[in-house]
Amino acid sequence: MNELLVQKDLRFRYKSFLITENGLEVKQKSLLSSSEYVIAYENVGTRTYKSNKGIYGLLFSSTILGMVSILLYLLRNDGEGVESSVYFFYFGLSIILLILFLITYKRIFIW
Repeated sequence: MNELLVQKDLRFRYKSFLITENGLEVKQKSLLSSSEYVIAYENVGTRTYKSNKGIYGLLFSSTILGMVSILLYLLRNDGEGVESSVYFFYFGLSIILLILFLITYKRIFIW
């Protein structure tokens, strides 16, 4: 009764699910990490798993560039020699990085 399901994607992530007589064996591998665990059939449905995933470096970079853009805007209003295209450029990069973060963000609930 050993049935195997394998999932692979373009980001070099690998997941395999093996249905055995005792439970479900799950193996996950990626470039930098791997994990392996067994879920007994008695425990299926009694635990909740929640995962929030995203590339948080994009969010951090977006925040930093947004603050730089605001700082340059305030300096320009105080009479400093900052051109208007500079803070628009940093603000545009900040928005692009924020959109990329929102695209990669995933929230997973497993009951």
